[in-house]
Amino acid sequence: MRGEVEVWYGDQLIAKEHNMIVDGAGKHIADIMTAPSSLSVIESASAILHVSNYSIQAISFGTGKDAFPTNAHYYDTPKGIRIRSTYDGGSQALILVNFQGDGSSYAPEAGLPEEPNPESTRLEMRDTNVSANWGNGAVSSVFPGNGQLVNFMPSAIVEYITTGTSLSTATSKKLLGSIMGAFPPNATNVSAVAIFPDGQELSALVGSSTFNTASSMDYSGFVTRVIGSTNSELGLISSGTIPYPDGVLYEVALGPGDLQCANLYGGIYHLGLWTIDMEQSLLAGNTPPFAFDVLNNPRKYRLFCRKGFTIDLTRNSDSGGTPGFTNYNASQNLVIKWRLKFY
Repeated sequence: MRGEVEVWYGDQLIAKEHNMIVDGAGKHIADIMTAPSSLSVIESASAILHVSNYSIQAISFGTGKDAFPTNAHYYDTPKGIRIRSTYDGGSQALILVNFQGDGSSYAPEAGLPEEPNPESTRLEMRDTNVSANWGNGAVSSVFPGNGQLVNFMPSAIVEYITTGTSLSTATSKKLLGSIMGAFPPNATNVSAVAIFPDGQELSALVGSSTFNTASSMDYSGFVTRVIGSTNSELGLISSGTIPYPDGVLYEVALGPGDLQCANLYGGIYHLGLWTIDMEQSLLAGNTPPFAFDVLNNPRKYRLFCRKGFTIDLTRNSDSGGTPGFTNYNASQNLVIKWRLKFY
């Protein structure tokens, strides 16, 4: 089994590299081969054999560990000297970014992504906790890092996940969505303000998100596979002809707002394809078939393969007099094409 990832921005191929199949793929194949066919005659258990439980079901995006204590994740109540973020539950999310060095394109601090490791069970195995503290203590004590970029900005999500936690106060909810990030709710209610070394400010309206427009990404940052669709703006799609002599092609599109926001939260250096972890999904008390849900996703995922890059896929340079900070083409997506071949 082998895989290859292509990254396209419009009609420009910006990366084409092989991926790494991790140990989770072997465990997944073992699950397929050992699933007892006798379950098919047990009404309460037959759904365990549903084909959706044994195929790629999600993609996610990550960055280096150095991104999470800084960039738009950073919060310091008394100083606010580097990055300060506020969120008021849906009508307006504001991200303030202090640029480091010259220029008007934001180059996030991320460090290099974790080195290839077949034992990886998430995109970044190192500490990805945010460093924010307020209210009753560290944000990471309530929402520990999961090794990838998450999706906390939509108001429905931040309302849901904070219910019953120490961060459920009005003030905490105003802050949490934009501290955690990392993808915009839509094109009309997120703005970003850059503060340059000379004190000048530059405002930008964040572009649209394919994920949150289509409701295809849960709050943990997993973009679901959309069966039967040919539109990669709706989520992860797949194509191929049985018996798949050319493999199976998985594709997803990131909108300009997805790129613009992810850039402020550390960029994208990691990609991962995920299957359903049947054992963990059942242990969590969920019943198959596991229907995707943005707020309360019953699917527990297992990493199947990953791809790390040494360049930030969200980077955007200045163009003439147009700052890269604002120069995300409103009509152009970044498209990931990931082909797996089973020979």
